[in-house]
Amino acid sequence: MVVRYHKSPKAQRLNNKITYVACRIAAPIIFLIGAAMVADRYEKLTTWEFAIGAIIGADHRDPGYSKTQTPLVSSNVRFQTADGREVIFDSTYSTTKSDEVGQTVSVRYDPQRPGNAVIVDFWDFWAQPPIIIALSVLLWFLGTAARTFVPPGLKAEDVLGADFSPKDKKDGGSNKS
Repeated sequence: MVVRYHKSPKAQRLNNKITYVACRIAAPIIFLIGAAMVADRYEKLTTWEFAIGAIIGADHRDPGYSKTQTPLVSSNVRFQTADGREVIFDSTYSTTKSDEVGQTVSVRYDPQRPGNAVIVDFWDFWAQPPIIIALSVLLWFLGTAARTFVPPGLKAEDVLGADFSPKDKKDGGSNKS
């Protein structure tokens, strides 16, 4: 694979600025999505009740938009609330794999509306929010790196401008000894 860079410092400078601005806009948005997921999980952990449920079936749906045409699977779960009511719900987290019928799962449910429940699994409940937040931070730093990127064959002062010039500013830019 051959990587091609702009041969014009002006074009490279524009490319750097566009990448920088795009990353600086996208990173906070993605961070807010991750923070909202953390807040949602925190609410479920602190205010929702815990129960053990059992997988009683699964709904298979064709996503229609998928290039691989892999059907999504949403597990049907039965559990008993703290006051003894039996509740059946479809998991909100759909995957491409099905849980085994009869398998026990950890469930968090809203005591006011027990049908509003989630399966507490590692990937959907715990791993996704910190990964999304980490990606937003990475995107922020990639934007910073893009701002100061100089491809081989171009001079830093031509691409980055006078603000990033490596010349010593104390003596007016001359490198006399």
